[in-house]
Amino acid sequence: MPKQCKGCYRLFDPETAAQSYHSLNCRKTSERRARIESMRQEAVLVLATARKEFVQRIYQLMPKAKLGKGPIGYRLYSEDLAVMLPVPNTDRRDGSRPQRRPKDFSLSPVEIPISPLPGWYVLIWVYLDGSVTHTNQRVYLPWEDDCSRKEVLGTCLAAYRAKQKTAAATAQAAQAAQAAQAAQAAQAAQDAQDAQDAQDAQAAQAAQAAQAAQAALAGPHSSEGELLAPHSKETEEGCKANA
Repeated sequence: MPKQCKGCYRLFDPETAAQSYHSLNCRKTSERRARIESMRQEAVLVLATARKEFVQRIYQLMPKAKLGKGPIGYRLYSEDLAVMLPVPNTDRRDGSRPQRRPKDFSLSPVEIPISPLPGWYVLIWVYLDGSVTHTNQRVYLPWEDDCSRKEVLGTCLAAYRAKQKTAAATAQAAQAAQAAQAAQAAQAAQDAQDAQDAQDAQAAQAAQAAQAAQAALAGPHSSEGELLAPHSKETEEGCKANA
């Protein structure tokens, strides 16, 4: 009686009742696939443990089920990169590439997303019927994965970094212009102060010169008066004696 192979799922005629694979190669391929899947599941659990805070945050924000219907997955939107995660038809952290639903991040267990950029992401909940709930909830991804070889994320990152570089250059140029303006203003203020100091010095010198000139003019008249006063008194007394 034909039997379905556990490796390739094709029908074959087993030689014994215990035969589960139609060939030795199919059995080895199936066992290798099982080992890889086991390692993948273990890696997911290890990563979830390492990102425990993120997993707990997702569970805290996850809306409660209504009428037995709760979210089955989630998406993340980066406003900085203008991109929705997960990007369709791209490899996930566990190496899989879902072609059918669910294409969103899983909630059972919480799937750890590939983070192209550390930052805040808008949280979107996905339901079994395909509907989504957009909220104002945000979750922070503190880690960054290498996405340089990922077409969509790599392009978004390159555009973001170019924009950041341009913004930084613009800010630097603005700071340089402000510094130049401040230096010019300080120099102008110093020049004005120097000019005022020069004017004050000239005025002081002129005042001193005027005082010196006045003193020089007043000196000779006072000496002449002192010299003439005794002579006049002596003359007057002499006149009285002669009389």
